[in-house]
Amino acid sequence: MFTNNGWIAPRVMVLWNDSTKTAKVYDGYIHQLVGEPLAAKVEHRKGNSYDLAWRVNDIPVSNARTKVDGLYSAVFDMDKSTLSIRGVITGFANAPRGRGKCKVQQD
Repeated sequence: MFTNNGWIAPRVMVLWNDSTKTAKVYDGYIHQLVGEPLAAKVEHRKGNSYDLAWRVNDIPVSNARTKVDGLYSAVFDMDKSTLSIRGVITGFANAPRGRGKCKVQQD
């Protein structure tokens, strides 16, 4: 995943349940802080595209000895096989963004 200024993991997994139209999100930060995928709020956008939203609490900031919360939203476009993520990090003015191509794996 291409990101412009951090706060978004280079690899993000969306665990999509097509029958219920629900999703869980998992990345390195979630693995380290929570240990399991987080449920995402899902809203149909258009066609085969969905808005996802999730929150990661207590992300450590290594150079500030503090913790922040990350509010993430994404557009999951199944037709284009893309995931575009935007983050809002409490206490920081930057707005991290990331975009990448999806690789579909079925269980």
